Amino acid sequence: MSTEVVIYEERECDICNMDKNCVSGTKAEYDAATVGGPWANMCHEHWSKHSYGRLGTGVGQKLIVQQLPENGPDADEGLTKCDICGEYDGEDDIVVVTDEEGWEDVTLCDGCAEDWD
Repeated sequence: MSTEVVIYEERECDICNMDKNCVSGTKAEYDAATVGGPWANMCHEHWSKHSYGRLGTGVGQKLIVQQLPENGPDADEGLTKCDICGEYDGEDDIVVVTDEEGWEDVTLCDGCAEDWD
C-alpha cells in the first residue's frame, strides 16, 4: 500500500468534528490509524498528536485531493477507465472482455467496444 491515496472529494477531520474545542469541518490531510486503534481522517495537527507519525501499509496515507475528470462518473460510483482510449465512463458504459478461462482481458468504453469486434 502506498503512502498516498487519491480522493475526489475533500474529507473533514473526524477528531475536529468530535472535539468541541476544535473547529468543526477542518480539512483532513491523512487517513491513518490512531494510537488508540481506530482509523480516522485527520488534519495535520491531530495526525501529529494521535497517529504513529508515519505513513504506509497498516499505519496511514496522505490524502491527495484531485478534481474528477469532466467526463468521469460521480466519485461514489468509482472510476473505470477504458484501456484503449483512456476515457472514464460510468459503470453502465463499460464492457469487460474476458478470455476463455474467464479472466478479465480488457476494459472498454461503448465506443471502443463497437470497434473491438
